[in-house]
Amino acid sequence: MKLEQYKEYIPATVTEIRHTMQQLYRRFIWTQDDAGKLFDSIDTPASAWDKAFSNPPLKDDCDGFHAALYWAVSFNFPCRLLTVATRKIKDSHTVLVIRDGQQYYLANYNYLSRPLATMADVLQELQQTYYKNRADIIAWELSCWNGRRWESCSF
Repeated sequence: MKLEQYKEYIPATVTEIRHTMQQLYRRFIWTQDDAGKLFDSIDTPASAWDKAFSNPPLKDDCDGFHAALYWAVSFNFPCRLLTVATRKIKDSHTVLVIRDGQQYYLANYNYLSRPLATMADVLQELQQTYYKNRADIIAWELSCWNGRRWESCSF
């Protein structure tokens, strides 16, 4: 995969992240992970991006979509996958959290939040916008790609 061919999708500003999200979403079909992915595994950022743009559509679930978005955003912004567990495990979800200076942004498919001050604010934003306060987040974890695998990490 040649970075140069995707340069137009690599966001340099927060505003450009919206464009990248929209372009990725156009090449995405939500598909439940199956036995081949042990019913829930996260692809590498580069592989997820490549599936969306070299061989569309990306057929994956929330973690695959946000892993692909991670690939593009991580060139210019610190970002982490945020996985939340809910009381009903089937309602658990993975999104992307982006940091710009001292502010955080929640990216959830086509939704990009306003600037948020803390991770607590990010979780509250997810609770209000995605779950509509109908699910209890009981645990959460931030993950980053270390070049070989996903690992737990903070900002």
